[in-house]
Amino acid sequence: IGSEAIGDFDTYSFGAKAAISYRGLVFSLAGTTTDDNALIRSPYGGSPSYLSLMLDDFDRAGEEAWLLGLSYDFNLIGLQGLSASMKYAEGYTPDSGANASADQSEFNITLDYRPTIFGFDGLWLRYRYAKLDRDTGGIDVSNNRFIVNLEIPLL
Repeated sequence: IGSEAIGDFDTYSFGAKAAISYRGLVFSLAGTTTDDNALIRSPYGGSPSYLSLMLDDFDRAGEEAWLLGLSYDFNLIGLQGLSASMKYAEGYTPDSGANASADQSEFNITLDYRPTIFGFDGLWLRYRYAKLDRDTGGIDVSNNRFIVNLEIPLL
């Protein structure tokens, strides 16, 4: 329990995020830095970082990372229930020493559609794509997710 499950470690992570919106369009910029003593560990849930994306959390020991995000709600142009977002992040770790690892970047796209058509109340269709690109020596990863959520009232 506690330290027995993941061992003792001492580290920190600091992050900041700014966002600006106009007429359904949201632009965001974020950055994080993680102490070089250890990576952030989250064995009981997700990382609370601004750079916790689909495939990576960008919280390795000594990692400096930044993110650009863009999202849009298409309701303002008459496409009810449709929204989209894109995120791009890059993370850099030391080139040598105990915390050296491949620098990496990740690109995410999310498309959400919640039909406003009678009879489809509670339906939410989601498509997500992610591409994680690691520099020399790292393994690149692509991921596609198709998600169907349906809310069914029981009472």
